[in-house]
Amino acid sequence: MVYTCNICGEAYNLQAAITFHRIPKNKGRREAWLKSIGTKIRNFKPPLSAKVCSQHFTTDSFYLSIDGKRLLKADAIPTLFHITRRRLETYPENENDNIYENLQHENEANPTIMAVSSTVTTQSDTANEIHNLDATCETLSTSRTIVPQTETQHLSSETRQNVISIDEENSQNCNKLRKQLQEANARNAMLQQKLTCLQQKNRRFEKSIKKLLTLLKHFYKRTKCYQKMLVRYSNKVMNTRI
Repeated sequence: MVYTCNICGEAYNLQAAITFHRIPKNKGRREAWLKSIGTKIRNFKPPLSAKVCSQHFTTDSFYLSIDGKRLLKADAIPTLFHITRRRLETYPENENDNIYENLQHENEANPTIMAVSSTVTTQSDTANEIHNLDATCETLSTSRTIVPQTETQHLSSETRQNVISIDEENSQNCNKLRKQLQEANARNAMLQQKLTCLQQKNRRFEKSIKKLLTLLKHFYKRTKCYQKMLVRYSNKVMNTRI
């Protein structure tokens, strides 16, 4: 599909490295665009699929993505209108406005015509929705167009350096995070080993304590038994002396 600028009539050309950008559907941004264009073009009423080429934007209205694509900033507004071609003429007033209004008043008196007109309006709304969907898909396809090599050559060295520095910072941050993660995993493994050793020692101490308690009980019983035997023996000795 060949794209054409609705301001200057510039057509898409791969060698020219000119990108095309659809007029925003957002109400605030669309009004800002139309207000800026209206200072040079009177009665500018673009269709839904109207596009503006990159020649009408300043260089600082674009930014270079990491993968080398030139993209339009969200707050960019067309301000350059030095290119004069057939589309830069004054848009004529709609001569059919009065005729349409007269027909509309006549149709309001006829209920049959009103029913047919409502059906046509519904079909027109459906067609507009389909057109909007096509326009959205087309915008997604054009916005991801790779900028040719000739365009990237005109970019300033400062912009390229900024992109390279961003990539380097991202890679450095990733390397730092990987290193910190490895160190955390190593500390976790070491602490896990210590915990296992302490649990084993705790189990051994518990077994030793149980054994000692068993021995104490045994000695206590035997001590009582010896005490009884001693009392008996002493009684016998006393009886024999008497």
